[in-house]
Order: sequence, then C-alpha cells, then structure tokens
Amino acid sequence: MKSVFIATIIGEDKPYITQSLAETTRRMGGEWMKSKVSHLGGRFSALMEIRVDEKDEQKLKDKLESLYSELTFFFSPLHVESKEDMEIVNLVLDCNDRSGLTHDIVEVLSELDLEADEMEVRRFPVTPVGGTVYSAKLSVHIPNTMMRAELAKNLEEISDCTRITFE
Repeated sequence: MKSVFIATIIGEDKPYITQSLAETTRRMGGEWMKSKVSHLGGRFSALMEIRVDEKDEQKLKDKLESLYSELTFFFSPLHVESKEDMEIVNLVLDCNDRSGLTHDIVEVLSELDLEADEMEVRRFPVTPVGGTVYSAKLSVHIPNTMMRAELAKNLEEISDCTRITFE
C-alpha cells in the first residue's frame, strides 16, 4: 500500500539541492507527485507531495533528515478533501500597489468561504507613472455554483484600478 505525505523543507540554498533531494527520494522508492521549490536570497524552501510504499515511509524520512542535516524538515500526512463539486480557477489580479493588499485578498476569499491553493505575489516599479504595480497570481477552488464574475467582482473592490484576468 502507498503512503502519501507532505514534506516541507527549509534551509540554506546549496547548488543542486533540488536535484539531490529528488535523487535520494527516487533511490528510496519514493516519487514527487507535486512540488513547489523556491530559491530566494540564499535560502531554499520546498513543499513536496511524496508517495512511497507505506513500509518505506519512515526510512525515507530518516534518510532525508540524516543526509541533509543542514536543512529543516517538517512531515505531515496528506489531507485529501473532496473537490468533486469544485472548479479550479487560475487568475491574475493587477492593481496599483499599496500596503495590505495580500491581506485584503485573503480576507475577500475568506468572506466567500474560499482559499487560495497557490498565490504568487510580485511588485513591479513603473517609472513613468512613478509608482508600483502589484500583481498576484492565484489558483482557487470555487464551487461549481459560483460564477467567475462573482469572484472577480469581489476581488475588484479591493483597490481602485484593479484588473482581474482569468487564465
């Protein structure tokens, strides 16, 4: 029987760390089902959904922690929620930058009883305008009964000049 868990890994960035972690996982009989890896400012972080034979799960976890003692590992079981009556919506929210925008987006989603599965935020200086543009790329599960237009309308109220683009 297969076991599936989430590994959260953080630490100092090293050359080829992602490749090395993948090779170790494969050697121990595991496979990455999904992963999100980030290298930022000399730091490394990763979220990985790992599947491995149930009998090898603890061996894999122990091996990762012993081989990569400079990294911090957090392991948690995968909680599978029913997404049958849900649609994955990918969107980009662009607007003039201001303090608190990420908080406001999370608040709007919460009020709609939604949550972003993924959210990537960037800020871009726009020299001719003399300001900064805020851009958030989101992946959200919405009920099939909710219209995309309803989600967009609520998010557009966050700030003046907000533009929502569905991908």
